[in-house]
Amino acid sequence: PGPPKRFAQSVGLAFSVAAMIFHFGLNSTDAARIVISVITLFAFLESALGFCFGCYVFIRLMNWGFIPESVCRECIFEPRVSTD
Repeated sequence: PGPPKRFAQSVGLAFSVAAMIFHFGLNSTDAARIVISVITLFAFLESALGFCFGCYVFIRLMNWGFIPESVCRECIFEPRVSTD
């Protein structure tokens, strides 16, 4: 589905930018390493177990009403039936 994956990608980008700001802007390598460790953990969970933490958070935000259901209407896949 598109919206949950795009949300997860945006979160990954935000974490990457935060790590760069911690490292280069604030000279806090410890904080940058923690953020990079979290990104690495989430990437491992997706690649090894097929669990997308960003998608999980997206669904929770929908359940709590922060993201309207209309956003995810494009997630619904209806296979087309061929009449041939």
